Amino acid sequence: MAILQQTRNPDYLGLSIPQILKNMVKNEGALSVFKGNGANVIRIMPFAAIELFTFEFYKAQLIKISGNNSLNDSKGGLYLLAGGLAGMTASASVFFYSLI
Repeated sequence: MAILQQTRNPDYLGLSIPQILKNMVKNEGALSVFKGNGANVIRIMPFAAIELFTFEFYKAQLIKISGNNSLNDSKGGLYLLAGGLAGMTASASVFFYSLI
């Protein structure tokens, strides 16, 4: 839907989101609503897998470094740092893989 509005498709100019959906289904069929979703899934799956794995890895390493032996003793800052590192790792991994 956003692409239709960005490209200024004359069939969809000036329409609201519900109107665009209705026209898409009427003109292109019900599956048109999911057009392009496969490419997005291919992009998101590796990113999410890397991010989840590296978050757990960084969290465990940061807990070891900080001296907390229990998850109950760990601070929110450790989770924030682990999440940030995991996001950077996943973004860099997917970016460099896309260059191949």
